[in-house]
Amino acid sequence: MRWLRSLLAAMLAAGVTVLGASLLMAWSEAGAPSLTEFAQRHPMAGAAFGVLSTLIVVVSALGQRRRRRSR
Repeated sequence: MRWLRSLLAAMLAAGVTVLGASLLMAWSEAGAPSLTEFAQRHPMAGAAFGVLSTLIVVVSALGQRRRRRSR
């Protein structure tokens, strides 16, 4: 059963990646500024994204560690 959860997690990650890529391509085709230009104009948005990304990774790793200890 564990393999099924791993497979579903991988499929979800792939789906989110494809959705993000397609939204990014549609955004750039619509004439919106590139992500680099946006980050240069709004540095706090880039910083907030970086902090949130780091927190998500750290919380996920801590959750994994707790689950392994409880077994």
